[in-house]
Amino acid sequence: MSSAVKKVSAIILSVFMAVSFGASAFAADFKYTHDPMEDDRARNDIIVNSEAVYGYSPNPESERLGEFAKYDWSDESLVASSQKEREDYHTRVESELLKLLGKGKKNGDSVEKIARTLSERRNKIRLEEAEDAGSLEETKQSNLGKYGNENGPTPEYLYEKYGSWETVAAKAFSTNVGMDVCLGLYDKYYDTYGLTDDLFAITANTVSLKKKSVSVKAKKLRSSDKVFKITVKNAVGKTSFKATGKTAKKFLSVHSNGKVTVKKGTPAGTYKVKVTAQGNKYYKKKTVTFKVFVK
Repeated sequence: MSSAVKKVSAIILSVFMAVSFGASAFAADFKYTHDPMEDDRARNDIIVNSEAVYGYSPNPESERLGEFAKYDWSDESLVASSQKEREDYHTRVESELLKLLGKGKKNGDSVEKIARTLSERRNKIRLEEAEDAGSLEETKQSNLGKYGNENGPTPEYLYEKYGSWETVAAKAFSTNVGMDVCLGLYDKYYDTYGLTDDLFAITANTVSLKKKSVSVKAKKLRSSDKVFKITVKNAVGKTSFKATGKTAKKFLSVHSNGKVTVKKGTPAGTYKVKVTAQGNKYYKKKTVTFKVFVK
């Protein structure tokens, strides 16, 4: 072996040893702010493992994580790769399912319909993530054994298990806390666990106005009307428009579609139009005010 090759080999070896030593020290020093062993959501699915990158690995006797105990949780590259996939999964579940939830609630869909939609989408995300990770067939076989369906638990299966569509919907957002622990993500997502337990609480209407007011010159109203339309955004429920006060009712003509006519001869002043979104069983009624300034 030439001296040049020996030198390169020595450098590679020293770098490898430095990386290995640094990573081992990191694993040994790593500690969660919150103790996973005091969390009922994780305790039975994990075991303390000083050799594991993040100090924990799946409990071989766990019904949910036992199948993952066979992997080498001291393998930093494996854990790092799995951590990235897990974070992507969290992101997809939170973004895609919240979007579907919001759409269903704004449409006034039944809790059952929303729960079914969320549950089926969650299963699809799981399978897509498993395919990306190269474990699709393994996941399907696991689903088949657990739920009798290779795609995952059906909405009917979950309803029979939990007894309510509200819970079925909430379970679509649930994550395996124990897996987050093993992958170093427990503290990162700690404050999000359980935030979606009350998905169908009545919330404030999201209605708003593109523009909150308009100004009209009084001298232009001497010869003609001024017509414009109020643009409403994100209203939940039927929207209504109504001039407020005797003066506004006298000089403003307000159509049900938001079209407003400031009548010829309207004097200077401030006129108000109330815009009301009626809401539905998930969203409250809300009124916002549009102002017409005649100067």
